[in-house]
Amino acid sequence: MLFNRVPKEHDLLFFQNSNFEESRIIINPQICSYKIKKMRIKVTSVMVDDQDKALKFYTEILGFVFKRDIPLGEHKWLTVVSKDEQDGVELLLEPMAFPPARVFQKALFDAGIPAIMFLVTDIQKEYERLQKAGVEFNMAPTRMGPSTIAVFKDTCGNNVQIFQV
Repeated sequence: MLFNRVPKEHDLLFFQNSNFEESRIIINPQICSYKIKKMRIKVTSVMVDDQDKALKFYTEILGFVFKRDIPLGEHKWLTVVSKDEQDGVELLLEPMAFPPARVFQKALFDAGIPAIMFLVTDIQKEYERLQKAGVEFNMAPTRMGPSTIAVFKDTCGNNVQIFQV
């Protein structure tokens, strides 16, 4: 945007609409107006030791849907999404090209700490379905306060937690 002068303090207005999803800054309303979206989570990642094996596990076993496969030299930008929210948050199956990533992933795994968590509607049903598919659980469904959790291995070097609230 071009201005014929630097905006002055009285030129700037800020307001937030009633549903708090969108904010707007107006700089001299006769000249321009543009939207500023609030920060959102669009992509999160889990480190994997083999992207192709991870894609197979996360789609065929867990039931996520393939979203993107963008070649990036030796590796790729490979994402999956929830079947019910295909325009929602993408899970990047992150290759461990950076050596400290292997150390970090192993430390989390050895300590039994989940690298990622997924919400489920019926944890017992999901536990039984995944067991039948050959998934190895470290922790069967266990009540923890207001939620129930279970932890399994994803075949790519991670512990994964599912939870129901």
